[in-house]
Amino acid sequence: MQIQAQTNQIKDTVCNGIYSKRQALNDIKAGKARLLVQGGIAPIYYPTDKTFRETYKIGYEIFGCVAPGPIECLQEYNETIFKHLSGTYGNDWKKEVRKDVIGLNTN
Repeated sequence: MQIQAQTNQIKDTVCNGIYSKRQALNDIKAGKARLLVQGGIAPIYYPTDKTFRETYKIGYEIFGCVAPGPIECLQEYNETIFKHLSGTYGNDWKKEVRKDVIGLNTN
């Protein structure tokens, strides 16, 4: 239990920036939430990205081959957005979301 608390404290310190649970909650409130995608050299956009954004009010932020922060922070941000989507739309969004979103598990 104490180890988990220490791990969470370290994660809170490391993820205190733009990609954190706290920031995801702020982005949801502000209507600026997005799902984070790790791409390759050049980002790939699909026509369905716009439809997803219009339907669920969540866009995508697509990175190149280098992540802008620790993967744990990016996953924490996305997991917060996943919970919001599930709470608002049930599981319907999982059928339409890009499958390359960081931390996505559609099971």
